[in-house]
Amino acid sequence: TSQPDCSVGCDTSYCPDTSSCNCGTFADYCKCCQYCNACAGKTCNMIAGQSCEDGYLCRPPEGYSYIDVVTGRISSLCLRI
Repeated sequence: TSQPDCSVGCDTSYCPDTSSCNCGTFADYCKCCQYCNACAGKTCNMIAGQSCEDGYLCRPPEGYSYIDVVTGRISSLCLRI
């Protein structure tokens, strides 16, 4: 897949409300909107590149692989780096 075209500008009216993010935020590819980080130990969307709170990475649980996540066998989690 190709990256989004950031040259078209940024309409922040489409950005989500992040006031209730408990574990920080991360910027989208174009640095237009902020999104909530997933919290430590919680499920995250590894395929979509969801970020986790500082010190954690969205990945398959111990003993599972990326393929297990892609095929839906298991969900990825925010695990300590």
